[in-house]
Amino acid sequence: MRDALSSRRVQVRSGSTAQGTWEVAVGRPAPHLQNAVARYRGFRITTAGPRSRVEIPVGLPCVIFGFGPPVTLEDATGAGSGPQPFTAFVIGLRTRCLRLSHTGVVGGVEVMFTPAGAYELLGCAMHEITNAVFPAAAVLGRGTGALEQHLEEAPGWAECFHLLDAFFADRADRGQEGSLLVRQAWSWLEVARPRAAGGKLAAELGWSQRRLELAFHEQVGLTPGAVVRMARFRRAVGLLVRGGLSLAELADRCGYYDQSHFNREFRAVTGTTPQRYLAAIGGPVDIGLPERMEVREDREDRQGRRRSPQGAAA
Repeated sequence: MRDALSSRRVQVRSGSTAQGTWEVAVGRPAPHLQNAVARYRGFRITTAGPRSRVEIPVGLPCVIFGFGPPVTLEDATGAGSGPQPFTAFVIGLRTRCLRLSHTGVVGGVEVMFTPAGAYELLGCAMHEITNAVFPAAAVLGRGTGALEQHLEEAPGWAECFHLLDAFFADRADRGQEGSLLVRQAWSWLEVARPRAAGGKLAAELGWSQRRLELAFHEQVGLTPGAVVRMARFRRAVGLLVRGGLSLAELADRCGYYDQSHFNREFRAVTGTTPQRYLAAIGGPVDIGLPERMEVREDREDRQGRRRSPQGAAA
């Protein structure tokens, strides 16, 4: 274990302002898990008082093992059963934002999966957790409680990430294997964002539309069209946060019909307007959208940005 820990690269950043203190640690999983696990991220945040923010769906399922007080999660659009407290929880792919609230102290470790990795390691059909949040033990089952305790007692982030490697390697040995074509098709849809997603993809794979929809329902949790829609939305939100474009320019660049189309889509996903969303984010202790979106850009750069469903250059 000592050799594994000494060879692990963990990037740690921290800071302190009048608003509070924060520390974020980022690490990659062991090589044999890197097709399934996109990234580990540890975090500890303390603010002057309670805090709440809207979490943009990043298009990757995740499990979060929390340290300390629970956080409260609810659908930001008003759908669902209302606010619920969680300490360790699983989040599937989403087409609606979550609102996360905490008392001023929040910490834990986040494991972000590819959809194919989640299908393999979580042991359930992906549509069962789409637009939902479940306690980690309800999905991961036996051994989850012991893992939570060991993570909270670990002396450092490298030790936390090593514990996660061991836990998910064991699940990989017993997990279900998904379709390589579905994995490649999901990656292509995320990058290419075609307008006629389902029909074009089914034809390229030589599948019927029905077979494609069933495979994505089981192994991804969203239809091909919804994958494209959310990929387009994330690109738009990234540009919105960076600034420099009017809403009309942003809508045109991201493939919306017009600014009104983008505004409707934004409210349907977030429950608010672009202007109100921008006004609510930011600050050194708000480790929200930009921090979590980095994992997608890093993964795409490592795997190649434009690949067709059959693996050829698009």
